Amino acid sequence: MGKNEPDAYNLIFGNMGPEVLNWAVQPPSFPLEDYFYFGRVDTDPGALFVGAESPLQTMDDIIAASKERKLNVGTSRMAHPASIGLLALGEELGIEFNLIPLSGGKNTVAGAVTGEVDFSVLTSGSVIAAGDSVKTLLVFGENKVGEGLDNAPNINDAYNMSLPEMLSSRAFAIHQKAADDYPERFDLLQSTFKETFEDPALMEAYVASKGTPEYLNYGGVEECAEFMAAMLELGERYKPLLTGA
Repeated sequence: MGKNEPDAYNLIFGNMGPEVLNWAVQPPSFPLEDYFYFGRVDTDPGALFVGAESPLQTMDDIIAASKERKLNVGTSRMAHPASIGLLALGEELGIEFNLIPLSGGKNTVAGAVTGEVDFSVLTSGSVIAAGDSVKTLLVFGENKVGEGLDNAPNINDAYNMSLPEMLSSRAFAIHQKAADDYPERFDLLQSTFKETFEDPALMEAYVASKGTPEYLNYGGVEECAEFMAAMLELGERYKPLLTGA
C-alpha cells in the first residue's frame, strides 16, 4: 500500500482485529494515521472450544484443571482478538494460560481436535465450519447462531464481565491522503459500499463462500474507528502477555 498512489483506486481489505492488535504489539513502520478503515463487512466474535473427545467438556472442567497446571491453549496467532478474550478471562479468574500460536485457523482447530493443546480460541466462524469435531464452551461476544456454537454463553454473561466484543472484523481501508485529496471519489466508495448491503446478491455470495449469515453487517468510518481504538487499547493493556515478555 505504501508503494501505491493515494488516489482512491488503491485499497486494503483485511481483518481489523488481528491487524490492529499487531500494530499495538509492534508499531508499524508507517504512521497509523496515514490510513483508515471505512467499510466493515462483518463482525465475527472469538470463541473458546475443545475437541469433541476432549476430557474438558465444560468451563468448570477447564477452570478446575487450570488450578492444577497451566493449560496449553491454541490460537491462530498471539495478537488476535480471541487471544485477548482468553487473557481477559484468565485475569478475571486468576488463572494463567499458555498461549501457543498454531499459524492459522485450520491448525488451531486441529490442535484442539487432536489434543495437541488442551483447548483453542479462534474466530467463531471457523469454529462453526469445524462442525461436530469441536464443542464450543464460551463466546467472546454475542452468540448469534445459538446451536451453531453449542448455545455457548457470552463471556460477559457467564462471568459478570464488561469486555468489548472480541471480533474478527473484515473491512476496507484507504489512504487518508486519498480521502482528503479526492473527496468525491471517496464519497462514491462509501455510498456504493453501503448500497451493496441492500443487494440480495451480497448475502448469496457470502453464504456461498461459507460465511455465517448472522455475521454479515455494514459498518462505516465511525464504527471502524471505534473498533480500532478498542483494539489498540486492549493490545496495549495485554502487550506483555501477547509478546511473551
